[in-house]
Amino acid sequence: MARESGNAPKNFREDVEAFIAAVDWSEKWIRALIAFQLILWVTTVVTRNRFNWQVATFFFVSILVWGSETINTYAHLNWKAFSTQDYFDPKGFFFSTVFAGNLHSSYIDYKSTFASSFFFY
Repeated sequence: MARESGNAPKNFREDVEAFIAAVDWSEKWIRALIAFQLILWVTTVVTRNRFNWQVATFFFVSILVWGSETINTYAHLNWKAFSTQDYFDPKGFFFSTVFAGNLHSSYIDYKSTFASSFFFY
């Protein structure tokens, strides 16, 4: 509908700006999600030389990514209990961007840790 009316973002930068403007970043659950991502990132950096801890964290993140569609569906059905608006569309774009996308980026760090532990151990 936005594309038909001519109000849709025309390039990537406008898409990002529209996404940032559409989200209420002051909601407690979004702040908790951001805090979780930061804690996970700090844990990854701090435990970089502890292979067993990295493996456990990798599997934990893998389970969260694997279950992200189920989490998104549950959140879509129950959004009124914790949010001011329904961010959870059936295709999971918002949840994939804010939750699973960040977890996928953690995979890169885990893979580099695993590779370095095998080659430089």
